Amino acid sequence: MRRAAPSRRSARRDAKAARRRWTRQIRRGLDRAPPASLRRRRARPPERARRAPARPPARRAPPQVFASNVHEEAQEEDILDKFGEFGEVKNIHVNLDRRTGFVKGYALIEYAVLAEAEAAIAEMDGADLLGQTLAVDWAFRKEDGKRQRRR
Repeated sequence: MRRAAPSRRSARRDAKAARRRWTRQIRRGLDRAPPASLRRRRARPPERARRAPARPPARRAPPQVFASNVHEEAQEEDILDKFGEFGEVKNIHVNLDRRTGFVKGYALIEYAVLAEAEAAIAEMDGADLLGQTLAVDWAFRKEDGKRQRRR
């Protein structure tokens, strides 16, 4: 009587057990390459799958302005009123301190148009909001192809 050929599942199980044994031997200090029968084989992708996929067109991030030294009792509406004078504000993000509930001291303002953001930076840098002088600059900028670190 003939013995049935091992199924794929049992062959995988045997290979997995052999790899485990080999791993145990390596941990004990036997430093040599595993035999070819224990190396994992990876299926080669078909020829058409090797080509790099087409990249989507580059998307420009909307211009964001970073305002620091914001008074802790300032509300989102106060900041929106001041920065809204220069154009349409798409989004505003004011971080609050969890413990106190006051503003942490900075705000991110996102404009729809680059020229509006530039005008806001030019006018609001050094401006007064609730008795404190604001420092306004770009939120994200790259110089010479490298990202600049803030200090």
